[in-house]
Amino acid sequence: MTADYSAAHESSGVCGDQPSTIDLLFAAYGHLRDAWSELLRDENCDKAAPWRASGPADADPDEVSRLLHIATISADSAAISVLHHLQLLALAYPPDALTEAGLDPRRWPGLSSFSAARSLLEAAGLVSWSLTPDKTERLRRCAQFQLWSANEGSKSDLGPAPGGPGSVDEVRKTIEAAGFEVQGFGRHNDLGVVLDGQVKTFYTANAISKSLGDPGRRLYRWWSGIAHHASWAVSPWRALSLRDDSTGMYLSTLNFEDKHLELAADVAAVVLVAGRSLGDYYGKELRTFESTCQQVETVLRQAIPDVRRALGRPGSDPTLH
Repeated sequence: MTADYSAAHESSGVCGDQPSTIDLLFAAYGHLRDAWSELLRDENCDKAAPWRASGPADADPDEVSRLLHIATISADSAAISVLHHLQLLALAYPPDALTEAGLDPRRWPGLSSFSAARSLLEAAGLVSWSLTPDKTERLRRCAQFQLWSANEGSKSDLGPAPGGPGSVDEVRKTIEAAGFEVQGFGRHNDLGVVLDGQVKTFYTANAISKSLGDPGRRLYRWWSGIAHHASWAVSPWRALSLRDDSTGMYLSTLNFEDKHLELAADVAAVVLVAGRSLGDYYGKELRTFESTCQQVETVLRQAIPDVRRALGRPGSDPTLH
């Protein structure tokens, strides 16, 4: 069998008088990128919002103040990561990828957009999870996240040096001084925080579920399957063809433009939830941001049936068969 690395030709092009899928995707991610960037740049924060109202008290140990500060730093860093992935997705669908002959397979991102969306989802989930308004819960979550990070760093050659800033020992000291109990767990005797009588640690899937509920959990499973090249997730995208020149079987990737529209609509919904968490925590004005995300999602979901009709399979989700 010979592998054919070009995309299989399944393109809707332009649906009547409607914009092409490339036009829709290029505009959608551009709008989301700009809206998210403006939200991050907005410095008009309400001093009655949780970032000030549920901050450290004078009587709190220094370590509590440090953990609360780290919680916001972690969330802000993740928020910048969301922006980076929106920028990448905005570049993934250039208008000149659509030619008179259809989509140029050399310019179509294929499955790579789903891997970028998965990383965006992880960052968005961390933003919402870390910026919970309740001070006590924010401390609990930060303690879990920092110990998890230290555990993972200790297993990497690039992690913090033992005894240095960010190392397991130093993080443990900070968390215990903040009033938490720390215990080992699991095969590798990683450290976790004792909460409600159980040793707990940070799990990305749990943070996403906590922030985005069942829809977030389903998206994470679906996008992770593609990112990890699991057969159940990627096989619907593959097409085998027998060439009539006796050179054998060729494997190619279907475009599935409708699934890319669905992906962008789902990204808009994820970004909206994360943006609300960030805006509520800092007391930022959200009306313009919310309107942009909602309009992007609505336009894309309305376009999906038209694209599927143009592709000759109305009402059919190709990845479910």
